[in-house]
Amino acid sequence: MSPGLNPSALIAEDHYDSCAVCGDQSDGHHYGVRSCRGCNAFFRRAITYNMQFICRRGGKCPVDKNARCACRACRLEKCKSVGMDARAVQPKREGNSLPVKDPYEDLILPDVPPAPPEKASRLVQRVFKYAEQKKRRQAIMCTTLEQVLAPETNVLKGIASPEDLSNVFRAQIVLCFEWASTYPEFKQFNKGDKIGILQSHILEYILLDDIFHTLQLGFRDRIVLVNNAYLAPGNFYTGADAEKYPREVIEALGGPWVSRLIDRCLIPWSEMRVSDVEMLVTRQYTFFEHFGRLTNPETLKICEKAMDTTVQEYIDYYTNECGGKEQDGLRRLGMIFDCLAGIHDSLLPFFEMIRKIPNFGLLDRWERHLNERIFILS
Repeated sequence: MSPGLNPSALIAEDHYDSCAVCGDQSDGHHYGVRSCRGCNAFFRRAITYNMQFICRRGGKCPVDKNARCACRACRLEKCKSVGMDARAVQPKREGNSLPVKDPYEDLILPDVPPAPPEKASRLVQRVFKYAEQKKRRQAIMCTTLEQVLAPETNVLKGIASPEDLSNVFRAQIVLCFEWASTYPEFKQFNKGDKIGILQSHILEYILLDDIFHTLQLGFRDRIVLVNNAYLAPGNFYTGADAEKYPREVIEALGGPWVSRLIDRCLIPWSEMRVSDVEMLVTRQYTFFEHFGRLTNPETLKICEKAMDTTVQEYIDYYTNECGGKEQDGLRRLGMIFDCLAGIHDSLLPFFEMIRKIPNFGLLDRWERHLNERIFILS
């Protein structure tokens, strides 16, 4: 990895200072103040593109690492109030003194061919494995032979029920473990670390997969689960069995967290035209980023190296196969990762909702299943 990428601009170098805007871990001084990469990127985009935001709560919204994305108007005002200097944001200019256009505007991310080419990069190979995994996912969630034999469809089923969430969760547990097991790094973990990182990542894995699926179907106003049932803000399940579920669960299915997930993650990624490769880079990076519960020093080193490798693989792909510049690739990946805050803010309400679904078995059944799988394959 080149010196400029080790650690990359996406990984904080300073573990002791806080972002002056939101209090999260900073990665250096940006525009005059110490800030995290998320607030740095937000301020740069807001100033560069002259974005105008309006606060609906009188300009008194909290801005911290747990709520920094809730109100962009208050976040921008906080950036300015702590000393971020808009004059320090200098867009690149050409000889005619006009700002150059967005480097991604004409960038065409290559379509994935029907079969992996010879000497394809590991990232491209994983796109094909993901296509195979989607077929297996469909088979796992089927309950009849007719469903197994039916072709993959893009037709939506309707508003998601609690049972849809349970079915998706059961399938994704198996697939998450199978996917993780394809990584040599994961195979080096001891049993305890394997369980720990899977427990930390499983909910994010599910939400990421749902968003990936939604992007591939082209929707921007709802979250389509991988079984084609969907969650939409203000839309609630009214099926014949709805009464057997707690009212708070039904209301949460179309609650505010769904709207936040759409606004902060789905729509920005849709506007950025995030590719299949970039989706899988995001999944891979976030998986190894979940080493907070691990205690084995060797495992921590493996995770940190895997994160750096993921970034470098993307930069190689971006420069060699997309024809982009390294610095633009880093910037684009940083913008993609910045949207993960929408998923992180949704994890707790998502967890609180599914744990209240009767017979969901979240806290014991899936952990027992992971133990059994890891024991068999270790």
